[in-house]
Amino acid sequence: MQISESEKFLVSVIPLIRLPLTRDQYFFYTSKNQIPFGSFVNISIGNKNVKGIVLKSKKDFSRIKGIQLKSIESIIKESYITENQYKLAKYISSYYYTSLGVVIKLFLPKIVNSKTKHKDSKQIIKNLPNIPKIEKTCISDIEKIFNTNNNCTLKTTYNAFFAEVLIKIINKEIKENKSIVIFVPEKTLLPVYQNLLLQYFQEDILITLSSTITKGHLFKRWENIKVNKVKIILTTRIGLFAPFTNLSLVIIVDSHDISHKQWAKAPRYDVRVCAKKIAEFHGAKFLSTSFSPKISDFEIAKKNKTLVTLPENNIPKITVIDMKLEYYKKNKNKHIKKRPILSEELLQAIRKTLSKNKQVLIFINRQGKNSFSICSKCKTVFRCKLCERALVERTNGSFSCLHCNFSSNIFPKCFNCRNISFINVGIGTEQLEEDLNKLFPDHNIARADNNSMSKPTSYDKLFKNFYTGKIDILIGTQMTTKGWYTQNLSLAAIIDMDQLLSSTDYDTDEKAFAHILQLGSKVGMYGELLIQTYNSMHPVIEFAKNNSWIEFTEEELSTRKLLNLPPYSQMIKITYESKYKDTAKKQTDLLTDKLVDICRDFDLKISEPHDPLVNKVRAMYKIQFIITIKKLLNQSSENIIPQKLKTKLISLDNNWKIDIDPINIT
Repeated sequence: MQISESEKFLVSVIPLIRLPLTRDQYFFYTSKNQIPFGSFVNISIGNKNVKGIVLKSKKDFSRIKGIQLKSIESIIKESYITENQYKLAKYISSYYYTSLGVVIKLFLPKIVNSKTKHKDSKQIIKNLPNIPKIEKTCISDIEKIFNTNNNCTLKTTYNAFFAEVLIKIINKEIKENKSIVIFVPEKTLLPVYQNLLLQYFQEDILITLSSTITKGHLFKRWENIKVNKVKIILTTRIGLFAPFTNLSLVIIVDSHDISHKQWAKAPRYDVRVCAKKIAEFHGAKFLSTSFSPKISDFEIAKKNKTLVTLPENNIPKITVIDMKLEYYKKNKNKHIKKRPILSEELLQAIRKTLSKNKQVLIFINRQGKNSFSICSKCKTVFRCKLCERALVERTNGSFSCLHCNFSSNIFPKCFNCRNISFINVGIGTEQLEEDLNKLFPDHNIARADNNSMSKPTSYDKLFKNFYTGKIDILIGTQMTTKGWYTQNLSLAAIIDMDQLLSSTDYDTDEKAFAHILQLGSKVGMYGELLIQTYNSMHPVIEFAKNNSWIEFTEEELSTRKLLNLPPYSQMIKITYESKYKDTAKKQTDLLTDKLVDICRDFDLKISEPHDPLVNKVRAMYKIQFIITIKKLLNQSSENIIPQKLKTKLISLDNNWKIDIDPINIT
């Protein structure tokens, strides 16, 4: 029996596929029954079966010429996403120029049934920390800001009581039966903050979310969040898409960290921007914390009177080692001169620290054994065949690419002349680990980089060993600047400060300063931070040595205002990718020619098309250009892109990559 039109329901569905941004992001279907908003359904488009999310469901009506619509094939799960999740998905789709269906996929973990039941917690809080009077004032200042403004920026400085302040703020919300989400920039920080929180809160009110947990655990935790069975959600970027209930506080930890930005694929969202939107949709408070806040955030918070700064009563000693003098000392009587890796002053400091049974943290911003390798015969750089990136030697003798999965065998040959011997230039984590093992054979030395942390259990194991004192010297890349604090850590060192300062991005100095502050915060007032550099008079090093972060910020902002750089502008990076470099160049030239008039009409600045720093990745050539839009310091970035430019951007095909507020422009 055929159902009449009046007995059917007309259902609008967003298919979870990539659709052109120039068209509506939903299709209409019919259903025998009304389907709730946010339901997960099976539909068909053409001859393909796809998944979709229901937007609206209303009584059907007769259509002109009796046009027939397809029916919803089946309902997978009713009300799978919430209204606030959909609002965030729409925002991300619009702001970051990505199909709505592609964005919504991020909100839908695989449905896996779990038999484990949740146990309600009777005891929520254990013993709250004792906080000195000056930190109580800080908490009071934060609460005063929250009484009039839902946004607050906390500069945590070197203060040892930051964690306790955080606990007090969280506990206030939990006592009112509210939930809190804490975003950390990397999964390496999850065990750090989990360990802290479990000192004060029951385990069953806390969950962690990351991309490494199993599909079953992710779905179970998603469901527990949705029904408000957990109060504290500690998460990496993935937590943005969770179905929060009764949310009252959103916290961003290390808000300066570039890992809060997704730049590898669309949507290229920023947790700091999207988390603020989550707080807005839920009517929740938003707290951004960092030892070195992004200077744009710092300045805006100052202007809005939403800035709170913990007192600087725990400042470490910072010693700058001039490697030019070290180079002269070690090579003055030698025919073949070599750059020293570890200065004598640093080695003495390590020996002294270890003799006191204290721990050492050494930061070097390169993986592998070296920076790059040169063929000893033809003198060409040994590069990846798929990327324009120099290959890095590993301890086992193979060479690997840091941009793709390419790895050579343990007896590689030069791609140019087939020679088998190479000259290594520079140093990386693996070479440093090898050297320190020879110098300190009786001590436990560990390495923290992407290669050594490849297994899901690697982070937890390393964290546990470091915090229990089983590791004497920890070597690592940027992940070691985040959270690796114990009371037994008294020496930190930056091996090659010049490498941090060598980038050509507009915010290179800011990022370098942040690394110094982060490492200094790990050792505190009783420890020491050593910085090895060939440019000891660099302004960033001078500012850091004198603990002059505020003065550095003021000087940096004055320069950016003069040059129309963020926060006094918004940047859009537009990149074309192709297997053929000529095609990439031709397409970017054509587009920039079309955009020149638009940019002139609206007083926008557009750069010439140019190669990025790494212009070939996974056999795809890249050419990019930058559009800069002037804005006031406190002006929202949401609506400043002219409609004429928006119309052009949404019409671009999938070969174009649009990055709003990019973390780098080189």
